[in-house]
Amino acid sequence: METRVKFIFIIIVMVFTTAFLLFFNFHRKYSYQSAGDRLQTHARVIADSLWRYEKGEPVAYLHLAAQSNNYKRVVVVDEFGNEFASVINREAGRADHLMTALGLLPVRFLETDIRHNGAAIGKIMADWQSRAVFIYFYITICLVFFLIGVWFFLNLVVAKKTWNPG
Repeated sequence: METRVKFIFIIIVMVFTTAFLLFFNFHRKYSYQSAGDRLQTHARVIADSLWRYEKGEPVAYLHLAAQSNNYKRVVVVDEFGNEFASVINREAGRADHLMTALGLLPVRFLETDIRHNGAAIGKIMADWQSRAVFIYFYITICLVFFLIGVWFFLNLVVAKKTWNPG
């Protein structure tokens, strides 16, 4: 009976581990795609400012974009490659620096064209820091507690079937 419980538990662990790995792979791709989509949105927002070459207007917007989207750096260049605007986000704490150094918070380069009336008039580039590790860590902790509960439940079922009161 105990070997069946161990076998069932191993199957459950394998199923949930596989599900977590599939989620991890899907979420990583989805996060990267969403980050690229958000950068395209930022490009549309600042297109008029770049077209009029008004440097002051998009800087405040880029600061907000950098903070809300975890961009370490955002650079806007015109069609000739001249820097139009640049923002560096320096709000990382010690824990973020440590996790970045350990490779848990990877930084990926994103780039998209800025278009005005269908023509490319520049580029927006960002160093995006994926913070999905926090979601993965939370799911892992929940999964461990769930599997501990399953283990206790299976052992309780075995104990109840083998218990002989008299």
